[in-house]
Amino acid sequence: MRRSSVVLFGMGVFIVLSLVERGRLPTFVAGLFPLAGYLMGAWIATTCLKGHRAAWWLLPKLGLLLLLIGAGCAAILFLAVDEESLSFEPPRVTSADKRRLADILEHPTRTDDGCKRLCLSEYDANLLLAMTVPQLLPQGKARIRLDRGAIRGDLSVTTAGSSRWPRWVNLQTTCPAAVTDGQLEVRIEQCRVGRVRVPTVLLDAFSTALSTAILADPDLEPLLAAIRRLRVQPDGVELVYEGGDFGDKVIPSLLARLTQRPDVVETTRLYIRHLVHSAEALPDEDRLAGFLETAFRLAEARSRVGDPVLENRAAVLALAILLGHWRVETLVGPVTDHDLRASARQHVGRVALRGRRDWCQHFFVSAAVAILSNESVSDEVGLLKEELDAGKGGSGFSFSDLLADRAGTLFALAATRDEPSAQRVQARLAAGAAIDEIFPPAADLPEGIADPQFEAEYGGVGGKRYLEVIGEIERRLAACPALR
Repeated sequence: MRRSSVVLFGMGVFIVLSLVERGRLPTFVAGLFPLAGYLMGAWIATTCLKGHRAAWWLLPKLGLLLLLIGAGCAAILFLAVDEESLSFEPPRVTSADKRRLADILEHPTRTDDGCKRLCLSEYDANLLLAMTVPQLLPQGKARIRLDRGAIRGDLSVTTAGSSRWPRWVNLQTTCPAAVTDGQLEVRIEQCRVGRVRVPTVLLDAFSTALSTAILADPDLEPLLAAIRRLRVQPDGVELVYEGGDFGDKVIPSLLARLTQRPDVVETTRLYIRHLVHSAEALPDEDRLAGFLETAFRLAEARSRVGDPVLENRAAVLALAILLGHWRVETLVGPVTDHDLRASARQHVGRVALRGRRDWCQHFFVSAAVAILSNESVSDEVGLLKEELDAGKGGSGFSFSDLLADRAGTLFALAATRDEPSAQRVQARLAAGAAIDEIFPPAADLPEGIADPQFEAEYGGVGGKRYLEVIGEIERRLAACPALR
């Protein structure tokens, strides 16, 4: 009888507090976790009141309970994560798409009562979605499908820092939605996360909480009030709105996103942070391939809404700063800070190309110079070359270093030549391309050649033997698919 009284008392307190706070009775789901916590606390307290022996027996019971809860959560997580993403690809946002969408947003039609009317097809809606998701989830993708009065959404987000063993959280949902004279009608009808179907009672509770949160948001309230009608049909979305906040804030914000030209410095900073944060998860072996894959997976994802040439420029410059030489940052602009540099020293380490750190430096410094090359950086480039050569103790002329320089230059040109070339490089490296695709074997090339020997055996720069070796270098480079 005592236990039932405790339970009834706790439920009564919870209901009273909910009425005072929200002015209405709590739903079953809303009260589930508070009541569960209360009941556990009441159980522990009443057990302890029975004496020391009962209190000691409580410990293994609590341990077993926590173990069961942990096992249940682990099972749900296992079922919620898939080995593959959902089988769809978001549309690539081209410059022509951006111009067309901007024209639609800038020139809405007028209704008879003076409101503005926008109509977007399912493809247009997915273009706008594709512009947003990579900014929030660089390794995610999403799409929507329109039905009569409902939106079906698919979202895939990878849980791995590297794609060696990727795992995906796949979300599929159906959500009837509409707005009539500022009144929002939204309800999550179905939702599946991986192999887990979310119970309807939880979806109803979440839908109610979502609607309440939107209506209570002081920033969203005037935006909703400006919408006269939002209708979802299989052939598109119709939006009728008054001027006000929606026309003054939302539409200009979308136009700014469509027409902006991101700065390469800020974009390079983003890539450096992403690479440093991903470095710890990369395998100890073949780290260079891991860095390339990580950088160009991000470039490929961001290019769905941006300029693939710009994204590749930023990716190459970030790699050059982290794997080539710190002085590249003086050519690009300030893209790191003290904490980021300290984290890079800890997690990035000394990355080698075919077992040679100096080749890695030559490759990426040359790639950065090819992207940034102009008269204003010539002095800095000279300092870079001096420091790289000084690190080898002035060991003489090296054809292998020359190959590394040339490979880096060709790599940068292929990655940033134009949109089709940039996209081809992204696709190849994001899929985990082998080092052979960007750098041929070089260990057998002559190096450490002193000046007298260089003149005697190779005829100096432009000599017959020199040109023969250069020809061999060019043939090897031509065989690398990612350098074409």
